[in-house]
Order: sequence, then structure tokens, then C-alpha cells
Amino acid sequence: VKTIFLRKATERLEVAKDSLLKGYLNAAASNCYYSLFNAMQSILHKPSENRWRHGGIAKSFCRKVYRDSNLGGLRKHIDGLVDLASQLYALREIADYREEMIVDKEEILDYIERVEMLLKDIKLISREGK
Repeated sequence: VKTIFLRKATERLEVAKDSLLKGYLNAAASNCYYSLFNAMQSILHKPSENRWRHGGIAKSFCRKVYRDSNLGGLRKHIDGLVDLASQLYALREIADYREEMIVDKEEILDYIERVEMLLKDIKLISREGK
């Protein structure tokens, strides 16, 4: 587990939660997405190109978790992870680039909780691997 990306994921998730509490739904959605992205980076090796692409990181993450017996504790997250990443990416685009506002607080809370569960399991694996 790459600890720098794990730390970034944790930081972004905390910012997402704080933003949600303050009613800053766009900031919450964007930071939740990047928390998920950094969490997946923490498990993956270097990308074949210079950086991970938003469209492919979730698929690569699922493949790695499925193939690596040391990551068995993450397998429960595979179902729906590609969809979760796609949905959060779409919200991040709204939050960061469009002339729209995110208004569904419960939806963002659900995403935050799902990313938080994944992050918790990655941290558990990280501690076990030491």
C-alpha cells in the first residue's frame, strides 16, 4: 500500500465530510471522488503511462484486488465500484466545471459512507501488511 496516497485519500475524505456538514455539496462531491481515486492509487502499482486515467483506474483496481490474494479483504468492494467511480466522476464534473449546483445531500452522504468503508478496509490491509 502506498501510504502517501492513503494519506491523501484520508485527508480528502475528511474535507468531504466537513464540506457536507457545512452544506458545501459541490466541495463534498469533488473531494469524495478524489478520496476514492487516491484510495485506489494506494493499492495500484505505477500506471503503464505516466498517470492513472479517471476512466480506467477503477477497472484496474478491481482487477488487482481480484487477482491478488493479499487483497482479499477488499473483494467485497469490487461489485459496483466501477459504477461508484463513474457516478462520483460525473458529480465531480458538475461540481468543478458546470453551471449547475449539486443539491442532493443524501446522495453525497451515501457516496462518502461507501468511500469511507473502502478506505477503512485499505487501512486494515495496510496495517496487516507491515
